[in-house]
Amino acid sequence: MGSRRQALKITLQGIQQINLRFCPFDRYAGTWEVREYYNKVTSETVKKSNPACKVNMDVLHDESEPVISILYSDSEEKTYHPRTMSLSNIMRDIHKTTRHKLAETGIPGSQILRTLHKLAETGIPGSQILRTLHKLAEMGIPVDYGVVHRY
Repeated sequence: MGSRRQALKITLQGIQQINLRFCPFDRYAGTWEVREYYNKVTSETVKKSNPACKVNMDVLHDESEPVISILYSDSEEKTYHPRTMSLSNIMRDIHKTTRHKLAETGIPGSQILRTLHKLAETGIPGSQILRTLHKLAEMGIPVDYGVVHRY
């Protein structure tokens, strides 16, 4: 049996702006990665995670290197070069950085409560809510386990 890889959940939470740049006539690798990433971050589901996030696509005609640039809410910018990194590695790094930044700022705390209320309204058992809290704690997000007793 082969091992199953868990797909990363793409979120724009904690991201202020995404700038994508590529030349469609580029003879080298990297343009597919930029296009594919654009398709992923502009999907309706992902856009709902942060409607304020701007996604800019620059299509150039100068055979310049393709670039994926992420501007986080704390004004830090990270640039990725798809010629030297695979799309899965780029997405993994963005995901890891975003999780770390959200955990540092403590922003998700109120969102955790809203999520728990929604879960409880849908009839999801407390044990599932508890598992969700464990996952959040593993990501470094401060969690109040006393919340579960309310449901």
